[in-house]
Amino acid sequence: MKHTRWGLLLLLATVIVLVVALPNTSLAWLRSEIRWLGRAVNWVEHLRPGWDTVHILLFGALGVLARLAMPHAPLGRLLAGLVLFAAGSELLQFWAPGRTARLTDFAQDVLGAALGVALVAVPQALAVSWLQVRKR
Repeated sequence: MKHTRWGLLLLLATVIVLVVALPNTSLAWLRSEIRWLGRAVNWVEHLRPGWDTVHILLFGALGVLARLAMPHAPLGRLLAGLVLFAAGSELLQFWAPGRTARLTDFAQDVLGAALGVALVAVPQALAVSWLQVRKR
């Protein structure tokens, strides 16, 4: 199970890096040629106008997988690693044709990652607390 969580985490991180490195024209082509993908991305983009929900959901999933793969890692270190990954993914766009690194995208990446980590960490912490109370 541990290897599966790590594998999924590395797979999603790789997908994010590849998508970020693609030129805009390639992304547009993928969305038009793989219709289910285009429809899914369009649907997610329209969930919350004014927000880049694709960034939030991708990094939210990354945060969930990171916490599941590293359940005993200190939260500060885990979040710091995700912040660095988000910064790197935005900086990578400087070299991708037609792409632009944006501070708002970085902020939404970090928000998504933090929400994803919290989605796993809060129930874990509550379960540990409950078990400790129960032992008494």
